[in-house]
Amino acid sequence: MDRLRVLALVGVALLLAVAACGSGGGKKAGSRVPGRVRVVHVSLPASGPLGRCLASASLRGRRAVVVERFGRVTRSLTIVGQGRPEIFACDRTGVRFEGREWCGFSSGRLRDGRVNDARLDILCVDRRGRHVASAFVNPVRGARWIGVDQGSYTELYPTAAGLPVRISSTRGVDFARARATFWITQLGADGRVLARARLAAHVAG
Repeated sequence: MDRLRVLALVGVALLLAVAACGSGGGKKAGSRVPGRVRVVHVSLPASGPLGRCLASASLRGRRAVVVERFGRVTRSLTIVGQGRPEIFACDRTGVRFEGREWCGFSSGRLRDGRVNDARLDILCVDRRGRHVASAFVNPVRGARWIGVDQGSYTELYPTAAGLPVRISSTRGVDFARARATFWITQLGADGRVLARARLAAHVAG
């Protein structure tokens, strides 16, 4: 990414340690698959992939915080202008939608660091042609990981920068009704389960 200054990068050793923690249900360690995240500060305007993401955002100000996530299916950017309540997300799977690098875009507002709407997007597809649902999850107090049930494994999304976590899945997607369901487990730094929930989200509008 262009003009980015890395502030924090989750260590591989820590990711693997949490992935190896027992789930309390007798699952094998390999059933938890950690993603990667980094937090950067950027100067605006930006160029490159970030600039093309921000072309869809009405971002004001000279600086922004960007949380970049690398998952099994998607790469996402979560963007907040410093001192601003707006939050934006761009999602991509490597499969272009209408020729665009970023196949999904969402925007919302923060209140006390949280979103009151998941800002679901289901336009992206993976390389097998399946629709991919992406949404925001508000971490509970003490959560370091958001686990998303992907069927044969649980994908772990690290929390970062005190912001909602952008998650993705090809499970539970009802494209015809513009909705998706996620099965979520929130974990502490030691892998202990803090909360479980079923998130049923609808495309806004």
